Amino acid sequence: MISKKRANRDARRIRRSVATAAKTSIKSAALAIAAGQVVARRSALGIAALRDPLLNDHQELGRIIPEKINALNSAALGIAWQTGELARRIVRHSGTEAVIFSRGMGALAKCRTPASVAALQGELATAWFFRSMSHAIALNELCMRTWGGIVAPLHQVVMNNARRLS
Repeated sequence: MISKKRANRDARRIRRSVATAAKTSIKSAALAIAAGQVVARRSALGIAALRDPLLNDHQELGRIIPEKINALNSAALGIAWQTGELARRIVRHSGTEAVIFSRGMGALAKCRTPASVAALQGELATAWFFRSMSHAIALNELCMRTWGGIVAPLHQVVMNNARRLS
């Protein structure tokens, strides 16, 4: 069955995932609202620049592309780091499962009766289920951190822009 240590670790991971998801959801909502305001204000500046190129805010218009590139680069860097971690975890989990599978097949080969085969299969299936749930929880936690890492730099830039443009 599931060990107490694994259950506690999974519970901590679930709590962290929920906290990260809540925090990032709030940031995402604020980002969506502020981004709309920034786009509206900058669109107005762009239209004003088309009407009278001499009377527009050249500094603000000059910030648009560099800010977006920096924010998107930061988000992409976060994705790249987390993708490497995701790959490492998947490889480690897969390797562990291959070893456990081999041991299980060896144990099944030693069974002498159909009842012992059925009992061992039940134990193996139950253990696999709990391990797979634990792996899924760990990967979910990583995905939540990745989402937070993507949203954070974008949120910071958009909120700075919204404050400056208001």
